[in-house]
Amino acid sequence: MPALSPGRNNRACAFYGWEAGLAAALVLSACTAATPSPTPTAAAPSVTPGYSPAATPSFVGDCCAPPTRQPYALVTARPGGPRAYPSPSSQPTSAPSPADSLSQEGTGYFSQTVPAKATVKVPIAFEGSTSGGIVAYAESSGLTITWAGKVMEQQKAPWLASSALTASVSLQNPTDGDLTIKNTTRSPIDAGGYVMIMTRRHLTITPSTTFPHKGEQVGFDVTLTEATDADGLTATLVDPSGVATPIGATKVGTGHWTGTVTFSSTGQFTIRVSTTGGTFRGAMAELEVADEVVAVTSTFDEQVIDSDQDGLIDELDLTPAITVPVAGKYMANAYLYDPSGNEVTMNLGGEIDLVAGAQPLKLRFPGKDIYQSGRWGPYTLHLTVTHDTPAATIELDDAVLGQTAAYDYMQFQHDRISFDQKSISTRGVDTNGDGLFEELDLIGTVTVETGGQYSINSGLYANNPWGQVAAEYMTFHLSPGQNEVTLVYKGSDIAKAGQDGPYVLPDVTVYLTADPMSDTPIGFEQYTTAAYKASQFAP
Repeated sequence: MPALSPGRNNRACAFYGWEAGLAAALVLSACTAATPSPTPTAAAPSVTPGYSPAATPSFVGDCCAPPTRQPYALVTARPGGPRAYPSPSSQPTSAPSPADSLSQEGTGYFSQTVPAKATVKVPIAFEGSTSGGIVAYAESSGLTITWAGKVMEQQKAPWLASSALTASVSLQNPTDGDLTIKNTTRSPIDAGGYVMIMTRRHLTITPSTTFPHKGEQVGFDVTLTEATDADGLTATLVDPSGVATPIGATKVGTGHWTGTVTFSSTGQFTIRVSTTGGTFRGAMAELEVADEVVAVTSTFDEQVIDSDQDGLIDELDLTPAITVPVAGKYMANAYLYDPSGNEVTMNLGGEIDLVAGAQPLKLRFPGKDIYQSGRWGPYTLHLTVTHDTPAATIELDDAVLGQTAAYDYMQFQHDRISFDQKSISTRGVDTNGDGLFEELDLIGTVTVETGGQYSINSGLYANNPWGQVAAEYMTFHLSPGQNEVTLVYKGSDIAKAGQDGPYVLPDVTVYLTADPMSDTPIGFEQYTTAAYKASQFAP
């Protein structure tokens, strides 16, 4: 959808400068307006676009979708693993993604100075989408914005500017039409907005790095799905002050362009790209240019630690070599992602002392955390390093270093036996119909990795650590996986103790009967029964 007023006047240009400082806060409005029900939750990146009078206007910000992560291939040195691994788990097949997805970059972007006491109409096209949304905003009050004969309610947006307002509408099976913007005041007012739809046509820009240093040449790759030979591309580099400069992009195939840009100063830059010759799509990439950067090797030493020799990995250590320009205290945070880009775990190392030059950087990831993620490898290592100096910030942020071995999450430290706390229920059992309970049963689910005969020891207490009212030693044949077990406490023991409930089960010990030295206190939070009376149980 073309933008209004191709030859913008000075007020329109000034409005774009206003937009550049405010667009990040509008992302939430875009997501709200355009997201159909049910709505998947995803974080929206913060964006701050600039404006180029020479470039086709593009959407003010990406929203409503997590970034796509493309891990790099890697060969690493691995000193070896634990002596034995449990049986492998069954990795599910990823569900296919829907054919249509939200237009992260928007499908139409408009900006207009509405003259005093005048009305303008903005043509809106939804391209046949089953759902869509319109987001409009103004630098001040005095506009009436109407869609399909209905006035769009405006809300104050002090996070944009003291007098700014926004309005949005979400639509199902929308039809094309005109958005009417009427100025009821005696002064011109700047307004703008964009459209979101469900579509298969997406423009994506991928820079070779998002954290270059001054003087570095950065390449960028742009792709357009559902492209035709008629599609062209314009690209613009917006500097930290908002000044935009056209940059070259070479077409290497239908829907595919590449380009390079070199940075002569530091700060936050934005590469904006937009299509020409067809239905509009826009995208942007933000780059933080630092004076000096940290260098980290793309390969790393990989070591698994089985400290208790139980056949499970207690710790995964990844050690790249890091080179820093000056000595001092650096902040280093590392993250592991699975092949689908989902975060597995993190290592928030905090401050570390580094010397100028190259040195190893050991990153430790607890095995329990990897197991709890339930995600399979290979894992991709991302690293964030920063160091503040009086002159500038030296950084390497979200660097993708490479992949680990193809681990099964079951290889990492976890309880081989677990008791599902939420599954526990209690019942008093009257076996002879005399109105008194001959036993008190606790029913719950136990999960084991190895099938066989298990012994379970447990004690039932009144609400104090010395008030044991019953104890049981029982054996069960458990199959690999989940098993329902019933712990039976004698009513006569409870009656004899003479202490009223509620009763508590502080812990449970489970072990293979054939291996009594393997008794394992299960990770277990105290369970509390109903408030039984001792007199309810048969002596």
